[in-house]
Amino acid sequence: MKKHLFISLCLLHAVCQLMAASPTGIYTSTINSDILGEERTLFISVPAKYEENTHHYPVVYVLDADFLFDITRSITQLRAARNYMPESIIVGLPNTWRQRFQGAANWKLPNGQKFFNPPGNPKTFLKFIKQELIPHIEQNYRTNTHRSVIGLSPTTGPVFEALWSEQGLFKAHVALAIAVDMVDESDLSIADKLLTSILDETQPPGTSVYVGIAGNDVTKRPERGQGFADINKQLKAHPNPHVNYRIEIIPDEEHYGMAVPGLQHAFELIYPRHLWNVNYATFWDSPSPAQAIQAHYETLSKHHGFKIIPLQDGYFASHNLLGVGRRLSNQKRFQERLDMFRLGLQYYPNSAPLYEGLAESYLALNQPEKALEAGQKAVQLGIRFQHADLNYYRETLQTIENHNSKEKKP
Repeated sequence: MKKHLFISLCLLHAVCQLMAASPTGIYTSTINSDILGEERTLFISVPAKYEENTHHYPVVYVLDADFLFDITRSITQLRAARNYMPESIIVGLPNTWRQRFQGAANWKLPNGQKFFNPPGNPKTFLKFIKQELIPHIEQNYRTNTHRSVIGLSPTTGPVFEALWSEQGLFKAHVALAIAVDMVDESDLSIADKLLTSILDETQPPGTSVYVGIAGNDVTKRPERGQGFADINKQLKAHPNPHVNYRIEIIPDEEHYGMAVPGLQHAFELIYPRHLWNVNYATFWDSPSPAQAIQAHYETLSKHHGFKIIPLQDGYFASHNLLGVGRRLSNQKRFQERLDMFRLGLQYYPNSAPLYEGLAESYLALNQPEKALEAGQKAVQLGIRFQHADLNYYRETLQTIENHNSKEKKP
């Protein structure tokens, strides 16, 4: 009975934490920019349990936050919860009508007509991002070195500028709703400059480039489709191992509507499914699940160049540390369960549920003093972080104390 209660409460706890991220995980702040000569509003989303956790996160910068912030946040949350990518901090720049064109490039259509009129200055806007926005975020949040930047139509100007003039500032560049046949002041097309940048072997390893346009935009101007076909043909003939790319036309979508599938495809490119296909069933059946999980995430970390850790819990799922712990408990593999919780606490040293699981594991292995210490820690952390499962941690601690009292009786 107690085991079933443990499983039910852990599932409920995971759901509550995910649901609570919406009101508690989004912040609005401002940054005063000397470069832009104005104050800019910021939308910032941090992962669930950010204040409780201690590790550092990749950052996704969204330049069209009025339209893209919520959908980017939702997609990254869902993908992270399903082990398709790491949990991330999302930073959004909302715009007034004027602000939206501050970073728009001076591109022209093939007929010479200006596409954004008047254009902005992507170099200046990128300078603001590099010298003011990124340092501001990194001073105030636990970030790692992996940064992605997302732009939509006019806000793709700084995205492209970063790709061809600031190598390494971002590991991933996402340009949505943009044609590649437009040309700059030197009559170089976006396709020409993309080709040069993607083929440049001095690009940092692991650089990702996504460019997408809606099928309806190509239907209006079929020559746009030829530009996409030509650049893909040339890139296929000359692959650069340092750069992953996806340059595509999304059929049956309109200009901005392509952002939803485009973002999905972009994150699949940045975090490839074949690497992120975390098969927890193999971990469950492994002689040492803790070692298997640790080895898998060390491989992922090495590939991406920053520390990636397994999820502590998830939405109605067993594909996480607590889920593996429940599975091992059901199999009565208490030593392996103990090893799992020890590993989990290396990743999440402030986790009340992991300490609670550790306490139960020690008790099952007849180590009552260690069980008592872990149980007390679970309650302390539950109080500190106001856990919904605090009463359950107290029940576990009471069970341990009762057990130890009986053991001490003559």
